[in-house]
Amino acid sequence: MDEITASIGDSDVLIYTKNDCVNCESTKELMDQLEISYTVINMDKEPSARATVKGMGFRQAPVVITKSEKWSGHKEASIRNLKAPSASDIALDDDIWA
Repeated sequence: MDEITASIGDSDVLIYTKNDCVNCESTKELMDQLEISYTVINMDKEPSARATVKGMGFRQAPVVITKSEKWSGHKEASIRNLKAPSASDIALDDDIWA
């Protein structure tokens, strides 16, 4: 586990954002809807974070870091894949148990 992944801590996701970033807001809104916990680091407020992101090879915000993957941009499918289905999300068909 690298230093950045270790810094995720108790949240599921670390998101590097910028001010006035539509994709950043969309990413956070979808994670809120899906009840995915995340930590935000605003690169405009923490300039050293920008260097960290560039050092990882990313040039677009947001940059999303999970314990198993990293990506940049608003990627709805990737965000939805973070939400593991709970028992209440899975519909059981009584016929398969007959």
